[in-house]
Amino acid sequence: MMRVLFFMLLVPAGLVAQDSLMTVLESRLNTAPDSLKSEMRRDLARQYFFYSFKYPDSTEFRQATLAKGLDMARQNHDTLLIAAHHLELTRFLPNDSAVKTLNFYKPILDSVLKRDPSNIIASLIYATMNIEILKLGGLKAFLAKILYGALPESDYDRALLHLLQVKLEGEFLAMTYYRLSECYFALYNHRDALGSLNACLKAEERYPYIDAYFKREAKARLERYNRERR
Repeated sequence: MMRVLFFMLLVPAGLVAQDSLMTVLESRLNTAPDSLKSEMRRDLARQYFFYSFKYPDSTEFRQATLAKGLDMARQNHDTLLIAAHHLELTRFLPNDSAVKTLNFYKPILDSVLKRDPSNIIASLIYATMNIEILKLGGLKAFLAKILYGALPESDYDRALLHLLQVKLEGEFLAMTYYRLSECYFALYNHRDALGSLNACLKAEERYPYIDAYFKREAKARLERYNRERR
């Protein structure tokens, strides 16, 4: 297992623990010995990513919180944490900047996975990036190519393989199962898509706010599917 696990909490899971940890880390960072600051910044970067999902419908809150995490990750030169925050921020960027960001990180993630194919953090980020690109749809993708340059090559089968690897490790299950459902729906495999949504809802909430967010999304997707089937 990697020494630095992306999004890993260092205290018992729970929303109160999450908020308390954020407060403690922020207050102690400036006074901590230099030997501890690197690890504290890394922990804060992870927690800011989590914390950004506390108010998932607030663009202003999410951008501000992710920007704090990105700053911490950059100070530590942590490639995967930088990529995670920056790629999540593409949701709020103009199309040209978003496409440039996607094209920038694609070869970086390719390189990480080539060196370390079992890196579940890189796999999860890579799969998520592929899905978000593919969700643009034909017209939007075509316009992006014409206006801003080609998008990175992506496909749902590739994303699916990476997600299945993450699932086998038993980490980040709420997010992973929801992302799996997106791939399965896109591939017209509704049985496994529904199974993944139900597994998402049953997954233990180990990562505050982000797990709750994906469970909320899974519940809404199931309800929408059932309405459309009537």
